[in-house]
Amino acid sequence: MKKDRMYKDTKTWNPFVGCEYQCAYCKPSFQKVVAWIGRLHNCEKCQTYEPHEHLERLDRIPNERCIFVCADGDITFAKKSFMMKILEAMRNDEKKGRIWFVQSKNPKCLEQYLEFLPENTYLLTTLETNRDESYARFLKLPSLPKGTKIS
Repeated sequence: MKKDRMYKDTKTWNPFVGCEYQCAYCKPSFQKVVAWIGRLHNCEKCQTYEPHEHLERLDRIPNERCIFVCADGDITFAKKSFMMKILEAMRNDEKKGRIWFVQSKNPKCLEQYLEFLPENTYLLTTLETNRDESYARFLKLPSLPKGTKIS
């Protein structure tokens, strides 16, 4: 659990880590930190940023009002069965009024979880890589439907 720099006054909770999108901005920034943490905890998959579960973290929700769920990965790559365990932990959390951020570069993957999300959950996505069409040649990102306008 670390203080998140992307969202002010937010802590991360990472029972799922890793991503396969290979975004250019991830590797030099937080993937390096995740790899360092992986070495400390002897987690080879954290070191390589391979999508994987950390069951032991499910009951370690930080005592912060605002939580960025699975910030060290993209839940697109989480198994539905494990994602349901994450959502259950969120729903059973006893801290009233907590705010949850759930983010993916593939917001379509969030659709299957809508009915299971606790109150005060905000669904987020990252769009930076859609600014330049050349990204598609190098990354494994889902593409936007033709004609989609980004403002």
